[in-house]
Amino acid sequence: MNWSFGFQNGKPARYWMILLFFSVSACAQALDFGINKVRYHDHWQWHVLETDHFEIYYYDPCEKLAQAAARDGEAAYLKTSRLFNYVPQPQNKVPLFIYGTPQQFQETNITEEYLDEGVGGFTEVFKNRIAIPMDGSYYEFNKVITHELTHAFQYDLIYGEGWRSINLFKSVLVPTWMMEGMAEWNAQHLDGQGEMVLRDAVLNDQVLPLGLLNSFGHFPQVYTAYKESQSILDYITQVYGADKVPEMLKRMANNQSADAVIKNLLGISEDQLYGNWHFYMRTQAWARIKGLPQPEKYGDPLQEGVGKSDVSPDGRSVATLERQHLGLIDSLTKNKTGLKDDSFNKIGRAHV
Repeated sequence: MNWSFGFQNGKPARYWMILLFFSVSACAQALDFGINKVRYHDHWQWHVLETDHFEIYYYDPCEKLAQAAARDGEAAYLKTSRLFNYVPQPQNKVPLFIYGTPQQFQETNITEEYLDEGVGGFTEVFKNRIAIPMDGSYYEFNKVITHELTHAFQYDLIYGEGWRSINLFKSVLVPTWMMEGMAEWNAQHLDGQGEMVLRDAVLNDQVLPLGLLNSFGHFPQVYTAYKESQSILDYITQVYGADKVPEMLKRMANNQSADAVIKNLLGISEDQLYGNWHFYMRTQAWARIKGLPQPEKYGDPLQEGVGKSDVSPDGRSVATLERQHLGLIDSLTKNKTGLKDDSFNKIGRAHV
């Protein structure tokens, strides 16, 4: 085969080489032994619900869910368009794929990557396709739609609209804390658990410097990174104004470093921003717990190192998630029961 850098069918040969390399890499990753996807529902009959800005793909049992997605999606689209002061071309409707359960979502072929239980949705960068499961909460469903739609707008601003190919090789490195923090910030996705995790990290000096949040890939648990990134943008909104957040992304998309953008827009360095935010969070946390007794005064701890927990409706049992291990604790006897690993998929998954 001739690998000279000429033109073939009107395209530079290096163009085809790059696409071939990434296609082979994707296939190799998809075929790694032990993590191949198993699809149990190859009989789905897909339908399309079109709205002003979306093409919503769903299968038969999810028609009502698709209608809810249409309503929530259009509201999120209007909100996000105003946020960025940007309206995509009308012909570029957002493809939104709806799955009835997290387990069915894990079978998606939109991406060949294996999706673990912690993935609550994703936006595929080549065609801006969004895939979201219903995990039983319409509140969470709405928040995830807004989160993922924010990514779709971000990709438009960074790589341009429509089907992307060579544009993805632009050397644009927007830090993950900006990408994910902005998606959570726009969705206003901060509940009691998120506040608790943040407060615990602040009080125990376990918050992460911004330099470590440029990528989340090295974290075994990314929930704290998501919430911290969101909290930093909340702080910027309170101190400098909400208009600074989309402007930060636009400048980073134009290849300005995060530190340069922060200095030009906020008048402080990246390290100073982190220090100011950290001091603010510590002040807020200590003010909230001032005068309160230690938690041990209210009762004995049931278990250490729990990542997520929930109490049964009758208050008798507490379900715990520690990394990938599920357990049940009897709140009266404190007896603990470990569940088999495959029970995780039978019961459901924690939304993180």
